[in-house]
Amino acid sequence: MGNNQENFSNKTLKDFEKSLYKEHKKLFDHTDNLLKLADEWSEKEFEPTSAFERITILFFAKSRKTYWATRTLSIKGFGEDAGTLLRSLLENLIDLYWMSLDPQDRSKRFLDFASFMYREALKKLENDGHQDVLVPLEIKEEILNNYQKIDERTLKSFQKYRKWSPKNRREMAKEIDKALVGDESSRKNEFLFLYDKAYWLLSNAAHPNPINSDDFIVPVKGKLTLRAQPSKGHIATWLALSFHIFLKIIAKFNEIHELGEEQKIQNLKNKFIKDFGH
Repeated sequence: MGNNQENFSNKTLKDFEKSLYKEHKKLFDHTDNLLKLADEWSEKEFEPTSAFERITILFFAKSRKTYWATRTLSIKGFGEDAGTLLRSLLENLIDLYWMSLDPQDRSKRFLDFASFMYREALKKLENDGHQDVLVPLEIKEEILNNYQKIDERTLKSFQKYRKWSPKNRREMAKEIDKALVGDESSRKNEFLFLYDKAYWLLSNAAHPNPINSDDFIVPVKGKLTLRAQPSKGHIATWLALSFHIFLKIIAKFNEIHELGEEQKIQNLKNKFIKDFGH
């Protein structure tokens, strides 16, 4: 760690975090309340009756940790990196809702793609001579067995597009919106809006981008110097957006597994709307 970063950490990091929390207290409180509900669910013992239900448990578990991580990065002043994780959370949201429109077939496709990618990885390991060291025999046999069950048309799609869905996420978002017409819990074209606006914005934060260079570089007397410390940039935007996205994941998971927590979810939503109006 460089001297500037070390000095900043030792002298002012705690004060910086306190100041950041104080400035965005309501947003952090809403985040923590939503995480509290997710934490309560994480202690439940689920009994899935289908591949789709098992997959949704995975989506919930992964999304909970991602949401938690965005909160952790945000309170530390690393909003740019929180945005990268938030993009993954948005992808989870779109994938989950799109899969739920045709649970049986799309769950199978999701699992088939996992087998396909594992098989591709095994082939590479075989070529490098490492497969016996890295992958136990029983796992290799299971992967190969699942791979051999993938129908030829699906396999060709995987080989061509290298993704589990035959559609891109913008197309998936449009299909979700169409299916949700008349659903009072969703705004018109909400998923397409999230993809066209939020996903684009988050993608700009995920990689070095000249538009966002001020987040990392400071011009000083005709020269450039690096920002040595965390910043308050993006924090409010990411906290609000992540709350909205994870709340929808929570709501869908509650619906699928019939947890009966509709009122708690609605209360969280209403309190957020009361404070921020959206």
